[in-house]
Amino acid sequence: MFVSLAKWWYFCATAFLRVKKKKSGTYMRIVQSYKVDGKTRHKTLHSLGKAEDYSPDQLERLAHKFMELAGREVESLISSNFKELGRYNFMATP
Repeated sequence: MFVSLAKWWYFCATAFLRVKKKKSGTYMRIVQSYKVDGKTRHKTLHSLGKAEDYSPDQLERLAHKFMELAGREVESLISSNFKELGRYNFMATP
């Protein structure tokens, strides 16, 4: 099966959760990061709405589901030490 270069880039792109604070509330979006002509671009895949519209239990379930999709346990996140790699990127240190 032949896959065009544009579709290949689509599948190789990185998705992440973007949280933006505004005067009207804190908004959550799943955003895709990709490059075009060497420049990083972002595309909103899905808007999750305002964080204030979710109960703490619902936010916790979302976090658990993201960790499950990543193939990790939430306990490993809690017990790890973190070092900041950039503004939003963190890595567990041994």
